[in-house]
Amino acid sequence: MISDSVVRQIVENVTDVTEDQVRRMFASYDAILEGAAVGTVVKDPQTGAIAVRVAGDGVPRWQVTTVSGDGWVDMQPNLDGWETISGG
Repeated sequence: MISDSVVRQIVENVTDVTEDQVRRMFASYDAILEGAAVGTVVKDPQTGAIAVRVAGDGVPRWQVTTVSGDGWVDMQPNLDGWETISGG
């Protein structure tokens, strides 16, 4: 949680943002850092896709790979409905 004084300082120094925008940006950043631990491996029971929680540029994310070899990055903190294969 960011303090009111820090929010005010940011708004004073970056004049084209509002306090609400600053708070929302920090809330989004905090949400990214929440979630499963890096190293967690999960499986989608419907598709068989596998995802590993990795850290890229200091930001946790899911590296997802399908059974056909396709892949993508997912920024959600947790993949709801996926089964944990190995904890991080």
